[in-house]
Amino acid sequence: MTIDMILILLGLALIPAFIASNKGRSFVLWYIYGVCLLIIAIPHSLIIGKTNEQKEKELKNAGYIECPYCREPVKSGAVVCPHCRRELPKSEPQNTDNMIKCPTCGMLVEKGTEQCPRCHNLIY
Repeated sequence: MTIDMILILLGLALIPAFIASNKGRSFVLWYIYGVCLLIIAIPHSLIIGKTNEQKEKELKNAGYIECPYCREPVKSGAVVCPHCRRELPKSEPQNTDNMIKCPTCGMLVEKGTEQCPRCHNLIY
């Protein structure tokens, strides 16, 4: 192998590394993979899916929130979750001074509430 061929290989190994890093994968690991097995790394980087963290990040940037009941992504202005068909709580800013956290699901509810509206467990 000549120096020219090695430089071309090092340059082409950037392709799968950039593709994979856009999908939330490690750039350095995919660059090493591309240098070692370029013919396999390029189609592999095109086939792999995005990481869950990358998907969640893109949904948050697109204005989606998580349904408190089924944990599916829902548009931020929605009144009813399209997945579980339950009414979503209003997204008004609340004063957290008179709020307590449900010990089971972690939802903030007003002090004095006996039952959590999300998980229906008793709050003590």
